[in-house]
Amino acid sequence: AVEGGRYANYVVLGNGKTGADAIAYLVERGVPESRITWVVSRDVWYMLRDALRDYLGTFATFDRGMCHTNSVEECFLLFEKAGLMGRLDPSRPPPRVFKSPVVSREELARMRSIRNVVRLGRVTAVEKDTVVLDRGSFGFSAEDTLLVDCTMEHESVFVDVGADFTIFGPGRITLGPLTSYYNPSGSAARIAFLECALGGDDEKNGCCYFVRGKQYATPTPAYMVGMTYMEAKSIQALTQVEGGTKFYLNSRTFSENPQHHRIGMLRLLWLLYNRKKFAGFSERLFQKVESKGYSDVDHCWGVETLASRESGT
Repeated sequence: AVEGGRYANYVVLGNGKTGADAIAYLVERGVPESRITWVVSRDVWYMLRDALRDYLGTFATFDRGMCHTNSVEECFLLFEKAGLMGRLDPSRPPPRVFKSPVVSREELARMRSIRNVVRLGRVTAVEKDTVVLDRGSFGFSAEDTLLVDCTMEHESVFVDVGADFTIFGPGRITLGPLTSYYNPSGSAARIAFLECALGGDDEKNGCCYFVRGKQYATPTPAYMVGMTYMEAKSIQALTQVEGGTKFYLNSRTFSENPQHHRIGMLRLLWLLYNRKKFAGFSERLFQKVESKGYSDVDHCWGVETLASRESGT
């Protein structure tokens, strides 16, 4: 459609990963920014790919943000200052949405070049020559405008499970919640390992930590912190299983696998045991979360229900 020159104007609906990619594509292909309208239902945080190229190098940033700030909002602002996160308009209040979309700094600059940004909520209908939103509407010419729909049917993309949900049951493995940070393949690999390594379902379930409770399964910055906390709990439990540490460090499904990184195991060992000792990150995060150390979070993402079930109360 762009190369053919059929359309004079473009309207992109949605500003998640797909919407961001659509905007970057249009600008890269030479479509003038003045001919692009972007419907941004809610401002969101974007993770910057440039920082992730040195994935192990981000560990210190995660530690500073999650363990040494007073709120999740302050944590994300630190991530932004460190170049790990970005947003469309830094002059606006910090976004309250994070679904883990990844863009480069160059793509973010292209996204920020768009001036026709509509912030009137979610799209509720598209009529013949009008886009209707929660808090208003705007018109377009159906003859020379292409609408690019990058919206989602539901606001949340995360699996919400109740306090009594278990992955392992008699004759059945129920997949759904992630035990690995935004990593479905890693989560599935961990579950497969536990199925092979342990005998009883209670033992297996005791190694699976994930966000519990529909009220917590929302695409917020706090969810990222909660998922990181739950994965750290899962890794701690996994390494107590015979063969668990070897599996974790050798499975290609995990980003921490030394084979994925320059200098590999030597770099990982240095990060873990240099004077800053990232090896203590998990314990620092556990203490931060379980002591309710964030001023804007008053829960532990449902881990309380797991503890009460294990104690039989």
